[in-house]
Amino acid sequence: MSRIDYPEAISYNGRQLEEGDFSREMIARLVEEWQATHPPLKIDGCCGPKTQASIYSEIPPRRVPEKYCWDPWDGPMEEQPRNRAGVYQIFGTPGDASSAWAKQHIVESHGSQAFPGVPPKWYVKIHREVEPYAREGLRRANLSSPYRIDRCGGYVYRRVQYDEANPLSYHASGIALDFDSNRNYAKRFPEGDGPQPWSPKWMKIWPHGIDEPFVRAMSSCGWSWGGWWRYFVDPMHFEWVGDADV
Repeated sequence: MSRIDYPEAISYNGRQLEEGDFSREMIARLVEEWQATHPPLKIDGCCGPKTQASIYSEIPPRRVPEKYCWDPWDGPMEEQPRNRAGVYQIFGTPGDASSAWAKQHIVESHGSQAFPGVPPKWYVKIHREVEPYAREGLRRANLSSPYRIDRCGGYVYRRVQYDEANPLSYHASGIALDFDSNRNYAKRFPEGDGPQPWSPKWMKIWPHGIDEPFVRAMSSCGWSWGGWWRYFVDPMHFEWVGDADV
């Protein structure tokens, strides 16, 4: 049996301890390594009381490295929307690219004015009031995360999931960004069965996707992340709506 990536396992278990959401293989491998220095623990892949006690005593509460933590950024907006009604109240009713609304509210970021970490060849369209939050969030992400962006998309006038039966996407309001759909593609799961971000199950699906430091940097500037959703999980997607505390 190959040796476990111990720091990664500790990080995962620290996050999942109270819920008991462990990989049986991970627990078995952890216990196997502990046998040399710990009281005998049964290698059955179950996190029973003795195993939990060992985790509590030997593994400190999980903490994100200081360089990955950011204070909330107080940008120029006086209020952030919490729902669709709030979006329309604050930003107005969106319109397509040829509309007066789009010409007044949508700006482009590219070339010398590209967002930090975004290749300058891309024309990223976004609502002018939200642009500073994207710029600061991506500046922070570029400093703290090794993830490198290949492609970024923003404003586009369309319905949610391109389904005409759905309401307009937040992309149509210019307050949503998508990063690298090939590495962070959306996926449906049975209701409530979406994987915990960066757990072993998650990493099997999105091994090269957006990491936690990137999400923390963006959320510190008000961006909510689609990777936290539990039915339709959308790791490429960030929207400037609601509380984005991770």
